[in-house]
Amino acid sequence: MIKEEHEDDPNVYDVKIYRPNEECPNNILFASVGSNQCSFYEYTVATGEVESIDIYLDADPQENFFVCAWTIDPDRLEPLLAIGGLKGIIRTISPFKSQFKNALIGHGASINDLKFHPKKNFILLSASKDHTLRLWNIASTVCIGIFGGAEGHTDQVLSADIDLKGRYIISCGIDHFIKIWNIQTPKLKNAIDTSEEYDNTYKSFPTVSVNFPDFSTRDIHTNYVDCVRWFGNLILSKSCENCIIEWKPGLIDENLESLSRTNKNVFILNQFEAKECDIWFVRFGVDFSHRVMAVGTTNGKVYVWKLDSQNSNDFNRITLTNPKSKGIIRSVALSLNGNDLITSNNLAQ
Repeated sequence: MIKEEHEDDPNVYDVKIYRPNEECPNNILFASVGSNQCSFYEYTVATGEVESIDIYLDADPQENFFVCAWTIDPDRLEPLLAIGGLKGIIRTISPFKSQFKNALIGHGASINDLKFHPKKNFILLSASKDHTLRLWNIASTVCIGIFGGAEGHTDQVLSADIDLKGRYIISCGIDHFIKIWNIQTPKLKNAIDTSEEYDNTYKSFPTVSVNFPDFSTRDIHTNYVDCVRWFGNLILSKSCENCIIEWKPGLIDENLESLSRTNKNVFILNQFEAKECDIWFVRFGVDFSHRVMAVGTTNGKVYVWKLDSQNSNDFNRITLTNPKSKGIIRSVALSLNGNDLITSNNLAQ
């Protein structure tokens, strides 16, 4: 267990593992964020030892980072981390230099979630307290699109994800809504292509405004929805209700592509019980291959499910405990193969 030095807020809000192409790497690079610092570590799988690589400390002592996300630097082809938090500024940082490369400025309030495009590693999605989502090109630093407005979220957007084919964004928030946005429209595809060649010397970038989601529901949860993830064509979402729900938009035999915007049907497939998980800003994690899911509790435990069974009755839960872990598990990160799990909590651990 690692104990970090945080002056004011002891919460380590997020932890993320860098996922190289190796299925079983010898060493795992990971990062954690909390207060105004971002810490980089390397975990040796064979020995279980963890080495601190470096710490990025923001110049603003009032900053408080809530989230981070890994990608590959499009210029140097090295690991690159995006971080965001209270001040609404997204920074990209090299883990080996602890200096930020770019700053993405545009949100009017704090950043609650970050997610990189699965196929275009320079495209970043952000979710904010300002009720909107934004799509960025981290290389050219332009804002490609803003999702919100007329039928967008009416309160903080707490979590967001992009499906593995890079077609749809899913978002959720304090307004209890879960919304799906199409990013394969001609206008957005053109904006993404334009952002790659954009030169800001002469004119501002024509950011696309998306006011209408392709699907919207608040029939899954009755409280804040603080974490949502794509699970193939299905969806996993969590609220403050001691469970994670697996569901799909529309009826069981309806495809997302064929749904009209007025379709309000949802089909719930499974409910994963998670007692002592009744507060918000507690995120669950799913491994890249969708074989393992895990979530922390308010008293330091971690629930783990195997998801690769064909029969939902076989989704047995196991509970991981550590006598030194007593706080609220804020975030869970899983390695590429789902064999290694790292957590962060509200006690600077």
